Amino acid sequence: MSTVSVFSNYGMKAAAGIFAIAATFGTVATVRAETGNGDFRAAVETSIDQEMRLPHSMNNKRHGVATVAVTIDGAGNVQSTHIVKSSGYGSFDQEAIRTARTVTYPASGKNRTVAVVLGFNEKVKTHAQVEGRALVAAWAKDQRVLMADKNATAQPDS
Repeated sequence: MSTVSVFSNYGMKAAAGIFAIAATFGTVATVRAETGNGDFRAAVETSIDQEMRLPHSMNNKRHGVATVAVTIDGAGNVQSTHIVKSSGYGSFDQEAIRTARTVTYPASGKNRTVAVVLGFNEKVKTHAQVEGRALVAAWAKDQRVLMADKNATAQPDS
């Protein structure tokens, strides 16, 4: 099992790389400024390290990186999760969703969507984190547009 630039896992834990952040209602730079010294990121990384497991059916020859869009409320509660880029293996993707749902996210006082980029038997490289941020930012924007369209069509004609 490989290690990752952020932390290492041993035993049946999967190698996990994280963490690209993209805001639901802002830019990546805004969220980075909000998180400042990385306390949010560090807390989430620690929680991922404790939660993530390599699926038992997968051997060490298989590897992949999954990107999950995780929408959390201001109290840090998970509101939704969505795979925005598959690892190529259903069991890895299922574990990525399970992990993203069970991770502890610090309260920030704001709703936000974050990208969680998880590597299974593979180091998560910088380009995967950058791509994860972009994918989640685009996905979050699409979700806002869909919600706006839905709300507009639900309004009665005046």
